[in-house]
Amino acid sequence: MDKNTAIREAQLRRIEASLVAMHQAEQVLKKEKRNELCQPTHWN
Repeated sequence: MDKNTAIREAQLRRIEASLVAMHQAEQVLKKEKRNELCQPTHWN
């Protein structure tokens, strides 16, 4: 594998990792929002 291919592979892996992180953060936000909706505000 030449240097350019190795660099491209590393970049793809980095992009993939950041996409996964974004997806996980999105799931957490959705879960928090759902919890807020489930609890009536007068309980707070």
